[in-house]
Amino acid sequence: MYEAAAKRKVTASVTVKGLTKAKIAAQETKLREKLASILNIDLKNINIEQNTPTATTTAAAVSAAPTTAAPTTAAPTSGRRLAATDETTFVFSVIVASDSEATQLVSTLKTAKFEDDLLKGMKEVFTGETIEVNVASSSITNEQYTVTTTAAPTKGDVSGTTRTVVSSVLLSQMVLLLSLMLLQ
Repeated sequence: MYEAAAKRKVTASVTVKGLTKAKIAAQETKLREKLASILNIDLKNINIEQNTPTATTTAAAVSAAPTTAAPTTAAPTSGRRLAATDETTFVFSVIVASDSEATQLVSTLKTAKFEDDLLKGMKEVFTGETIEVNVASSSITNEQYTVTTTAAPTKGDVSGTTRTVVSSVLLSQMVLLLSLMLLQ
C-alpha cells in the first residue's frame, strides 16, 4: 500500500482504567472504527500500535487496625479496602497528508471534548464495563511520516546486479564457444 500524500504521523497515548489489554485487543477493529468516526478520518489511516506497554494491574493499599487480643465475636472492620483495578495504556496513530492537518488533529486530541467522545465511544464498544479514559496531552506527538514498502518487484523488474551477472555468463559462454570453434 503506497500513500504518496501521507506525510505526518500523529500519535497519542490513552490510559484506560477498567479494561485489560486483552479486552482492548479483542475489540481493536471496533475501537479503530470509533476513533475514525470521532476524528472524522478514514479508517485506513488509523492504527492501534501493537508494541504498547503491557497492562498493569495495581492493587490499592489495605489499611488495617492494630491487632489486639482476638475478640470472641467477629467485629466489622472499620478500615477501608480498595479493590484491584485494571489499567492499561494503548497507543494509536493517525496518518495525515499535511502539516496543517496534523496541527489541527493535535489540537483536537488535546480537548476535553475528544476525551469525552472517546469515553462515550468506548462505553458503546465495551458495554457493561466501568471505564475511565485519560489522554495525556504530553503523550501526543506530531512527527514526519515516511512510507515504507516491502512489496516484491513486479514482473519485468530486473536489478542491475542481475543484469551484470547474466551478461557475464553469456559473454563467457560466447568466448567458450568461439574458442571451441577455432580448435576444430
